Amino acid sequence: MISSGKVEGVFDGRDFMSHYALQRETVRYDIVSKFEVDKNGVIVLNCPNCGASIPLEQKESMGKCKFCGTAYTILRKILDLK
Repeated sequence: MISSGKVEGVFDGRDFMSHYALQRETVRYDIVSKFEVDKNGVIVLNCPNCGASIPLEQKESMGKCKFCGTAYTILRKILDLK
């Protein structure tokens, strides 16, 4: 921890992050873990936020729900099924 009397924060050897920034910023990872394989062999993901069914059209590790706009990560094990 670093304190100058004006700004307090942490230095990780490369970057300085003020405690104020640490308190107001959050990181959230939504990971798709529920899916089905339909009768045509298409992998259908379930949005981790709203639960909508989303067909896996491309073999990409990131996606965005067409219904609620949530960005999500797709597990490599699911992608390897395609």
